[in-house]
Parts: sequence; structure tokens; C-alpha cells
Amino acid sequence: MPLEKGLVYEFGEFRMDRISRQLFYRGQPVPLTNKCFDLLILLVQSGGEILTKEHLIGTLWPDTFVEEGNLTQNISMVRKALAVDPSGERYIETVPRRGYRFSVPAREAVGMAGEDLARAPGRVQVTAPATTAPAPADAPKPEPHRMRLTRWGAVAAGVAVVAAGAISRGAYLAGRQPGIRSIAVLPLTNLSGDPNQEYFSDGTTDALISSLAQIHSLDVTSRTSIMRFKGTTKPLPEIGKELGVDAIVEGSVQRSGRRIRISTQLIRAATDKHLWADEYEGDASDALKLESEIAQAIAREIQARLTPEERRRLASARAVNPEAQDLALLGRYHYWRNNPTEFKLAIDYLNRAIAAQPDDAENYAELSDAWGSLYMFTPSSEVREHAYATARQALELDPENSDAHAALGDVFFADMDWRGAEREFQRSLELNADNLNACGCYVNLLIAMGRMQEAIDLGAHAVKVNPLSSWMYAWYGNALYNAHRYQEAVPAFQRAIELDAGNPFGYLLLSLVYQKLGRAPDAVTLLERPEFRTSGALAAAYAQSGRAGEARQILKRLTGPDSMAQAFEIAEVYLALGDPDRGLEWLAKSVDRKETGARFLKVSPEFDNIRADPRFQALVARLNLPD
Repeated sequence: MPLEKGLVYEFGEFRMDRISRQLFYRGQPVPLTNKCFDLLILLVQSGGEILTKEHLIGTLWPDTFVEEGNLTQNISMVRKALAVDPSGERYIETVPRRGYRFSVPAREAVGMAGEDLARAPGRVQVTAPATTAPAPADAPKPEPHRMRLTRWGAVAAGVAVVAAGAISRGAYLAGRQPGIRSIAVLPLTNLSGDPNQEYFSDGTTDALISSLAQIHSLDVTSRTSIMRFKGTTKPLPEIGKELGVDAIVEGSVQRSGRRIRISTQLIRAATDKHLWADEYEGDASDALKLESEIAQAIAREIQARLTPEERRRLASARAVNPEAQDLALLGRYHYWRNNPTEFKLAIDYLNRAIAAQPDDAENYAELSDAWGSLYMFTPSSEVREHAYATARQALELDPENSDAHAALGDVFFADMDWRGAEREFQRSLELNADNLNACGCYVNLLIAMGRMQEAIDLGAHAVKVNPLSSWMYAWYGNALYNAHRYQEAVPAFQRAIELDAGNPFGYLLLSLVYQKLGRAPDAVTLLERPEFRTSGALAAAYAQSGRAGEARQILKRLTGPDSMAQAFEIAEVYLALGDPDRGLEWLAKSVDRKETGARFLKVSPEFDNIRADPRFQALVARLNLPD
């Protein structure tokens, strides 16, 4: 027979208190989301009877249509929570084609509820604040348009209980286990049942990473590293080891009409131990606020050190226009596909997002990034001006937007405004120490200015924080290459290619290293790929390996009337063919056009054999590099 609806239940070494909504194992709190707590109560109270999936879904989500995947996700979370007991996985039995059954005896406890349970010997006290006490004059007022998931009591009181519980659990965990100083957010699972909503779950993941990255005492793994684990079945300890992080955040997101539900849990990576879990729900206009609240809850749980400025920024998330947010997420989705066609699609979506909500600084910053990325493939003054104007607009709207400072720094770098670029990259990293774009661009700026050890140190740090980022390995290797540390650069570029076989700079830069190491045939092999077939890089590699005829055939195409080749790559081919006069002539055009390669004339090893030439020295002087 099912148990009567009591206040406290015991099973195995667990105790459940329905007043404080806490689960305890051997007197220690076990984190559960509100929905998972409700699910466990239903199972415990069933007295061993089979509960069908339809019954569970109808009871847990009485007024909302949800997919079966929601129930499966919550069953998995409850099982993981119970796994603190070595035999915990046996508690919930799956009955094929029917539902679930709680398979161990449970009993109602007497005289140990609410505060009595919290104060029992050996138990951590979790005290809910009195809901009638007056709030301090400067306390933030509850936002009536947002609803946290809770079935018991008023919304504000429910949030306060969860916050108090999180702080108490965090204090307990901090006293017993090593501190958490690095964290990774795995791609959130899309529970909508619609694969076309992947852009939304990916965008929510990005936003949560961005919120956590505002906490300087935390090393937060970048998107480029964590997206490799989208849909993975690898054990969390293995993922944590690969990423080199102390903790992992995983969860799911579901959008139904204008409603958003985000479920998250924090797990210690090395032990797969659950530290915290919760669910958040709200209107689509509150998406950024929900993500910011999750970041703040995680910060409390791990007792991260937050400066007053960080607290202010995390608490300042504002409402967004749902239509604009959706267009922006589509823009970012295409931006990360990383080719000129996708950049143009990203620009279109972001322009439409800005038209729908003209006061969103983040969209202007993203748009500037898209224009700046397109500039790498189609350099023109018009593209550069778009990148500059949109970055400026972002900073007018939000002077503390890290992405906007990084985007503006990239524009200054393209203009060879060295001091302006450094100022913006440094400010971007002050606001977000884990801003991958700012970090990579700053590494290259330091290389161009000849500050090699600083570039190497920053690149090494970036690789440590983002161990699965192909681009960071490429930029780190670039620093080593320009410092003439060729043997050390080889594994960095090889790792970049291993992580992303589509990263063109990995192949290009490794080919340059091979040429310096006397391995010209290996350099040719690397570049005999479709994207390099008509490139100056392949022509120069042919020339270095004694295949001058093939080099000249490519050079003829590069200098033809319909060619879109940069002057810099034409110069490289002439120099490789032993024609310094024409090489220097084309290098001068490259400097005039402020091409990407020209920024590195001062240090680039490709020019070591003409570095003493007064004409080359005059070109370097024209860069106006700082002393």
C-alpha cells in the first residue's frame, strides 16, 4: 500500500523532509532541483507500486505539455543524486514499456521535520529566512514577471530558501573538499524534441559561459573546447580530465512558446559527485536574467570570490526582446560555422536582431566580430569600417562589454594602431579574463610588436584554460614560431590540426615551420589541400622544395587580372623564388594596404634573409611600431 502523506521519510540511509524540501544522506544534504524533489516524493510515496510515465508527467507538469525526455532527464538526475550511496542506483527501477518503481522499503519518520531535522546531531543546519521580516532598504525588490520553479509557498520565499540552502551546502562542501577554481559548461541538451532548436540550446550554453566568465576568480573553459562534447557519452571524470577543470555544469533547456525552462547541475569532475542542482523557468524575455541567476547560484555554491563590480554586472541582466534574441542566436549559430558564407548569414541575422532591439550592446559586438572575421577573407575598407562602427556603437550602449572592446581592438590592430589595440584587448580581458577572441588577438598583437615572451606566456595560459581549442594552439604555436622556437612549435600546430582538421592556420603555420626545419617536401604535402591549391603559401613551398616551375604557374594566376590574392602572398612567392627586388616591391604594396601579413614584418622568420636590406628596414619603419 502507498504510504500516507507524511512530512519525513526514511529509506536506506536517506531522509527526506517535505517542510524544508531537503534530502539528507547520513545527515549531509544532497542537492536536488525542485522538480526532482517532487519526482522523488512521488516515487517514495508510491509504496513500491509502478507509476506510469503518463501519470508522472501529468502530476509533475499538470498545466504544461512536455516531452517524455523531460521525465527521463529528471529520473536520471534523481538517480545520480541517490548515487552518493554505493547501492543508490538500485532505488529506482525502470519497468519496460510501463514506467518506474521505487524498489526499496520507505517508512514515515515521526517527530523529525523542519527545523528539528536540520538541527539533529550530525546534520547541517539549513534555516529558511522568515518571510515576514522587513527587507533592508537597499535590498533588490522581487521581480513579479519572473517565476522560479516551485510548488510550495510564495515565489520570493522559495527563492530565498533555495539561496540559503545553496550557501549552507557551499560552506559545508568548501570545508570538506578541495576548492573549485576552474569550470566547464557542457553543451545543454535540447529537450524541445525539435532538432531545429539546437541553435537555441547552443546559444543558451554560450550565454551561461559568458555569465560565468565574468567571475575572475574562475577559469571558465571556452565554447570552442566544450562543443567537442556535444552529445557525448564520455564519463564526466574523463571529460574533466581532458578539459583540466575542477567542476562541470551540465543540464538541459526547453522552449515552449514564450516559456523557457533550464535545468542545471554542478558536478565535481574528478569524482562525478553532485554538488548542486536547480531548475529555472521564465518568459523568453527573461532569458538573460535566468542565465545570470544560474551563474550567481553556482558562484555561491563554490564560494567563488566576487568583487562588488562582478556582483553588480551579474545582477544587471535585463529583459530582452524575444524576437531579437532569437535572431541574435541564429546569427551566432552561423558565425561559429566559420566561413565567409556563414559570416554573411550571421551579419544578416544580427542586423535584423538589432532592428528589432536597437539598444542591445551584445548584438552590436557580435556584429562587429562577424564583420571583422569576414575581413580576414575579403579585406576592404568598407568591411573594416562596418566592424569599427558596430564596435563603437556597442561601447556607447555598454562601455563594459568585453566582446565590444575585443572587437574594437581587432579593428585597431587591422589599422596598425598598436597602442589602441593593446588598450582595448587589455580592457576586454579585465572585464572577462576568459575572452577567447581577445586573448588570441592579443597574442598576435604582442607577436607583431616583438614582445615574444609575453606572447608565449599568454598563449601558454590560454591553452591551459582552453585545452581543446584548436585556434588557441595555433596562436600559441605562432608565438613559438616567430620566436624561432621551431621544434616547440611543431606539437602545438599538430595539436591544432588534431583538434580541428578544418583549421587552415594550423596547416599554414606548420608548413612554415617545416620549411624552416629543412622539411620542404613535408610542407608541400600539408598544403596540397583544396583550400591551398592556388595559394601563395603552396607556391612558396614548391619553390623551397625545388619545384620552381609549379611555383611560377601558381604565381601567374596570383598576379592575373582577376586575382583576389593579397600582395603579401605574392611577395612571399617572389622571395622564395630568389627575386628580392619584386618581393620587396610587393611587400611595399602589402604595407600600403595594411594587410594582415604585413603586421608581422618586424619578427616574421620568412624575411630573415632580407632583414638587413635597407629597403626592408624602411618598410618595417613605416609600420610605426612602438619601441
